Amino acid sequence: MMTEFAAVAMNDNAVEKCRAIREAFSEALTTIKQHVKPGRELALVTTKMQEACMWAIRGVAMDTLPSPAVKQPKPISTAPRSVASGTGDH
Repeated sequence: MMTEFAAVAMNDNAVEKCRAIREAFSEALTTIKQHVKPGRELALVTTKMQEACMWAIRGVAMDTLPSPAVKQPKPISTAPRSVASGTGDH
């Protein structure tokens, strides 16, 4: 199964990060609701903040997964290349 679809068991540190993210979004939406009357705009703000919170938590969850092995590129040699021996002046 691809990691994008796998369930993720988060450690206590990740759970705390998610709690802090949820709390921050909750406080922000509470503040917005104090200044924006109910209607289409508030509904859109609420939906977009729910989506943003979901993606932020997904980011924390995906960060707890082990990284796949990444192939390291071959180092580029900085040594000068040898010049073929020749008889002419260049």
